[in-house]
Amino acid sequence: MRALRILVVDDQEHMRELLVEALSADGHSVEPAEDGMTALKMFDAQPYELVVSDLQMPQMDGPRLYGELQKRRPGAMPGFVFITGEDEAPEYRKFLQDSKLPVVTKPFKLKEFRQLLGTLFPGG
Repeated sequence: MRALRILVVDDQEHMRELLVEALSADGHSVEPAEDGMTALKMFDAQPYELVVSDLQMPQMDGPRLYGELQKRRPGAMPGFVFITGEDEAPEYRKFLQDSKLPVVTKPFKLKEFRQLLGTLFPGG
């Protein structure tokens, strides 16, 4: 798989660091954001090919972040993957079902996450 520009958005520092470290080791250019507001500023400053976002975060949750990014780049959205716990509120479950976006459930194995990326960005 070719190297990607990835934005990792998670309010849990250990999860952010784990993903940044693992994806960077795979040759990707990865930047962390601790919340949705920071992610929006970073997204406005430079393009990313993939956003990996926690679903539940303070200030701006994952679905709201996704909606804001759609407004900023209609027709040119990057790939998007949500990371979530198993016990999500009904409104989050409905959003995930309706959006049909890829979801990785915590805890997950990095191997599985890498396989998902290979599916989203095959070849080149």
